[in-house]
Amino acid sequence: MADEPKHLIYARFTGTAELESPEHGVSLLNASVEFDAQALEFTVLIPASHPLVDCLAQERRSVPLRLQSVSLGNQDIKVRMHADQFLLSRRNALSEWPECFGREMAALCEGDDGVRRLVLGPTEYALEFQLDCPVSEQYPFQHYYGDACKAIQVAHVRAFQWGKAEVHFASVSPQDGIVCAYSTDDLAPIEPRIHAGLMLCHGRDLPRVLSIEASKVVFFGYRPRNQVSTFPLSSEARFALMGHILEGVCCLSEAAFRSAFLALKFFVAGKQADVALEARYMLLMTCVEAMDGEHQRQLSDASTAALLGVSRDAARLFNGMRNELVHGRGGYKEAFTAFWDTRCKEGALQLEPELAPCVREGAELDFARLWIRLCERLDAFWCAYLKVPADLLAYRYEHRYAPLMRPVDVNVLDQVNSLPKAAKSGETKRNQELLDANRRLKAEKEDLKRQLRTQGLKIAQLKRIAAEHGVPLDAVQKLAGGEHERPFSV
Repeated sequence: MADEPKHLIYARFTGTAELESPEHGVSLLNASVEFDAQALEFTVLIPASHPLVDCLAQERRSVPLRLQSVSLGNQDIKVRMHADQFLLSRRNALSEWPECFGREMAALCEGDDGVRRLVLGPTEYALEFQLDCPVSEQYPFQHYYGDACKAIQVAHVRAFQWGKAEVHFASVSPQDGIVCAYSTDDLAPIEPRIHAGLMLCHGRDLPRVLSIEASKVVFFGYRPRNQVSTFPLSSEARFALMGHILEGVCCLSEAAFRSAFLALKFFVAGKQADVALEARYMLLMTCVEAMDGEHQRQLSDASTAALLGVSRDAARLFNGMRNELVHGRGGYKEAFTAFWDTRCKEGALQLEPELAPCVREGAELDFARLWIRLCERLDAFWCAYLKVPADLLAYRYEHRYAPLMRPVDVNVLDQVNSLPKAAKSGETKRNQELLDANRRLKAEKEDLKRQLRTQGLKIAQLKRIAAEHGVPLDAVQKLAGGEHERPFSV
């Protein structure tokens, strides 16, 4: 990325400001200030003899302090910025100041340099400054996000076009884990949607780190996490899927985006939150409940089956585990026992081959596998909801944390939601069976199409080899693997 202000995120700025304690009515003019952009902290140096030291040394409350007329700079990256005022609170310990034990104790301290260090931070993690001049003339609008996955950081193969805005993406050095969206045009109208699309692609929350809009810069601080996300939407670095995801998010209506963004937060939290597995599962099922139809007031097997692209029995398992957990059955083992005793009396569950290993012989549940499959099914749902082409979806899912079972058809969900309430409660079981059969046929059709494309590529390659060596195609086919390599028809 040309003219990239990558050091702003990690920089330390020095300058001056006025420090005031409104409650004590005491101010310090022209105080020396250092600003740590990554920690989002100001360090103010106060002469030990100043009255403000006595006021703050005896203060045990969290007293608001005002930093005014802030002027900061960094010579290494040639940046100067200023702000009118910030309302901050103290962060370092009172015990660092000998005055907190009395002036007499302070007088006994040897090697006292006569300066007191005061560390201040905001209550809300966002600090806005005005730049004396734009950091980048070429790309004046830039937004940075942290905790990105290494697998899909390098996403600048091509630009994402939305209206007149051409948005580029790049990873930021020297520290891994930051991705930047930058443009010559103002990205503010679509920035929340870019943020949402990136979170979906990376499979985790990506906190805002830095925002630059011409001469305005906002620091959000950056506290990187060590854990690497193992559940991104794709493990590949190519841009095609990411471009379709971003386009799909940007095409949503404002109301649809607000609703989907909240569900998306539940989804990424269910993938990567540092909580018990049962809690993560509940977060994922909250996403299911949020997206299964605006008129649904409770989970139904028919809607869950359509949303996740699974059989009715699989939906019964997903919903049943959610219901048992939310109603206080304890851990997943107790919840599954209660579900099995109350919902499976008529016979064993008939699950798809990919889901069948989740239930072991003897009615034992592999809950971790079920949770991973739910993550995978919601990945498939979001791609269908945002209209990612099925061909691209099948290709991208070959090397993921869990192989794709089948694409989701959101039209089936719309059909289920359009049924009357009585039909959903069991009156039209035949309709649901037809919908399930239709979904299976569509999945089989897509599988056959993919096989045909694969066979076509192989035949084209064999023809080139035959032409180059001047031998019959049949001979090349036999050498390559036999008669079964020939294309088939449907």
